[in-house]
Amino acid sequence: MAYVYRYIDADDNKIKYVGIVYGKSFGGRITAHASQDDWRYKGNWRIEYFECDNRSEAEAFESHLIALYKTYEHYNKAKKNWGLNKYLPNVEEWWKIYKDTRYENLEAMKVALYVRSLIKAKQYIKAEKMLAYIDIK
Repeated sequence: MAYVYRYIDADDNKIKYVGIVYGKSFGGRITAHASQDDWRYKGNWRIEYFECDNRSEAEAFESHLIALYKTYEHYNKAKKNWGLNKYLPNVEEWWKIYKDTRYENLEAMKVALYVRSLIKAKQYIKAEKMLAYIDIK
């Protein structure tokens, strides 16, 4: 199983990041963004996703959607030159809401900031253990 996800800025309704995850917990990847990526704190986000059968499908959709939504103008740097794929279907009806960060609870934010501080302090094993502990399946 693989997932394609996107971050939509809830303040201006623009899609600013597209990503994929495969072979790992989807919730764990979202938690990792919250603790590792500075851009994640620059707004309120609605996170949406859809499932793919495998990594190959997810990679194709990710690169296509980065080009389609022009998220390389914001936070996507990888795959920015891969371009559109005319063989892929329109996925707009596939998206499901995962989370709206405008409503995250304060405790979750405190944990994310703590994990982020561990990573910045190069305490990777401790941060990894914390992420595994709070992993959402």
